[in-house]
Amino acid sequence: MSVTTKTDGAGDSALVFEQRIQDLCHDELFEQGTGSEVAYDLISNELLLDGSARLNLATFVTTWMPPPAGALMAKTADKNM
Repeated sequence: MSVTTKTDGAGDSALVFEQRIQDLCHDELFEQGTGSEVAYDLISNELLLDGSARLNLATFVTTWMPPPAGALMAKTADKNM
C-alpha cells in the first residue's frame, strides 16, 4: 500500500487563500504539479495585475493629440495592456 495517494487536486483551491503562497518560479519546473483549479486561480489573479484600461490614467485624460502620436499609441496598444 502506498503511503501517498494521488489526487486530482479537488479542494486545493481553498489552500490558495488559507496559506501563504510563494512566488511562482518563472524559470524552472516543479517536481510535483498542483491542482488545475489552484493553477487557474493563481494565473487569474496575476492577470488582474496586468492592467485595466478603466484604471489607466492615459485612457481618460487624452483629449487631443497630433496624428503621429495616435499612430504610436496604436502600434503599442497591445504592449500597454
